[in-house]
Amino acid sequence: KAHFNLANTLVELGQRREAITAYRSALELDPANADAHFNLGITLAEDGRIDEAMEEFRTTLRLDPEFAEAHYNLGLGHLVQGRPGQARTELDEAIRLDPGYAEARLQLADLLASERDLPAALEQVRAALGARPDLPEAHRRLARLQFAIGDGAGAIATYREAVRSLPAAYELGKALGWILH
Repeated sequence: KAHFNLANTLVELGQRREAITAYRSALELDPANADAHFNLGITLAEDGRIDEAMEEFRTTLRLDPEFAEAHYNLGLGHLVQGRPGQARTELDEAIRLDPGYAEARLQLADLLASERDLPAALEQVRAALGARPDLPEAHRRLARLQFAIGDGAGAIATYREAVRSLPAAYELGKALGWILH
């Protein structure tokens, strides 16, 4: 437990390499600690070590198959490595396990949009907004998709509503200004 807590603190201090060492020490003492494998995977990914990170996410899932965040992050790794089909499988599983996982829905929406499946992408963004209406990025993606399908009025309304209702939506306000001019 002490090594795990130390590793978490080192991550917060931005000392990734030291955190990686501490997570590995924690795992030597408790190799079945899914949280330690997951956090190690996140830290490795942040350090650019995607293959190692993905192995930690796989280990996390062997220990806890219902760890939605591990499926999500494994999906991100597949995207980085150019495997959208495998990414979609992992994102779908993360959403199945946690239907309110807005970030997973937004990532899946991006993947679907890249495949030109705009109706399915819109469905995912709307579901993300249903779970997290306070997420400015979801409003921005909804507006972008609305523009992509030719619904300029809907996109402007989405931007306006986000700017009106979300104090953190300053960037959306700039986007709305750009659209209107």
